[in-house]
Amino acid sequence: MRSTRFWLILAVASGAAGCATIAGLDQYEKGDAEVSTDATIDQSGDVAAKDASNDTTQSDVVTTDVVETDATDGGPIPDATDGSIGDAGDCGVPDTVKDCTMCGAKCDGTNSNNTNCNGTTCTYQCKSGFSNCNTTAPDLNGCECATPACCGASCQTTHMNGIGQNYYDCVDAGTYNQAQALKACTAFTNDQFACQTFSCVSDAGDMMICGPPDAGSCACWTYTGLDTGHVYKSGNSNCFCPDTNDLGWN
Repeated sequence: MRSTRFWLILAVASGAAGCATIAGLDQYEKGDAEVSTDATIDQSGDVAAKDASNDTTQSDVVTTDVVETDATDGGPIPDATDGSIGDAGDCGVPDTVKDCTMCGAKCDGTNSNNTNCNGTTCTYQCKSGFSNCNTTAPDLNGCECATPACCGASCQTTHMNGIGQNYYDCVDAGTYNQAQALKACTAFTNDQFACQTFSCVSDAGDMMICGPPDAGSCACWTYTGLDTGHVYKSGNSNCFCPDTNDLGWN
């Protein structure tokens, strides 16, 4: 930092020392096989030989249950009672958060207070500070954005104001203008009306947003001029110009 800092003593004309209005805030089915009157069921599945009495007919026919298959492709027919696919190892009806629209398609509820599947896509009730921006079905990635809102199907940009707070919008990081400086200041003050526009006496052309003046601690964000992109927090009620040795923002 400079060995000597200069107070901000010039407020921008046309009401700059007041609050500026800034644009941009912005299954299987089983059936018994038919058998003759004397048929018996045995696990061997073989046909028994004639008995010792020399019966002329095979009165002790052995048979087993058969599994019905789908006539169209030979596949198993779902059990009508519970929707399962028996020995096929299938997941059943794919409308749960573990199997949404297809087996193994799991909805990611990590950042969600409530996660569901409606049979077509996953649905989420995002936790505070998170957003579900890419909602393309089946939407397995949950509330993927750690931002309070979205920019279309993408996450907002997370900006750092340089002194411990973040702010969010759809503007690229590294953009410096009055509107961005006001957002950085508002993240610090929690009140955009506590932020004012100033120019720096020591560096002609340096413009900044500072706040809150005369409130115990003043911070200034330079958005144009020699020290663009730097911020200085005084720790007292006086506002001072940042320089290139100070912290960066945005």
